[in-house]
Formats: sequence, C-alpha cells, structure tokens
Amino acid sequence: MDIYRRAGVFERLFSLYSSPSLTGGLRKKVLHLVYRVCEIGGSTTLITRAAALSWVQGQAAISDAHSSTLRALATELYRTSSSEWVNRWSGSALAAAVMSTGASSVQQWAC
Repeated sequence: MDIYRRAGVFERLFSLYSSPSLTGGLRKKVLHLVYRVCEIGGSTTLITRAAALSWVQGQAAISDAHSSTLRALATELYRTSSSEWVNRWSGSALAAAVMSTGASSVQQWAC
C-alpha cells in the first residue's frame, strides 16, 4: 500500500475514472480495484491520504451508471477502515459524508 500511496496511484485512478473517454467497463474495474484495497486493509489509507470518500461522494453526485456501486463502496470504505482513527481524524465528519451519499447503514460503525 505504501508504495502505491507514495507513487500517487490511487489519485491517478480517481482521475482516470473521471475521464469522459473511459468506458463503463473500465470504470467498473477501477471501482473493483478500490474495493479490493478495502479487502486488504487499505481503507484507512485511502480515506486519509487519497480523499477516497470525498471522491466517491463527488462521483455519486454525478449520477452515472455506477451510482449504486459508488454508494456501496463508500459504505465499504468506511466500514473496513479504522473507524476510531478516522472519526478522530475527521471529527466524525466522514460518517455524515458517507450517510449523505445514501448509505443508511453507517450509523452502526460510527463511534
């Protein structure tokens, strides 16, 4: 994770996703990659270092074909992160940000 973070890989992926010429299939691959990072314990890094929740919130607001996937991804990012650390770091603002994307099950993880 640290190598990818230092190289700015996730910021580049987020930027790539926003490209108007990117196909829907490749957008889905980017979302899948972010989900896989959640599975290996990289959620806290994505949230605090790459502003992943802000990016998801912005993309979900656009209402593309992957809006429901983005909302689920926001929940998964928050759920798999170190919630105590993230809430302390953000002043509990990120739990509200995840809920504003339409994810209703975040309250159970908020401290």
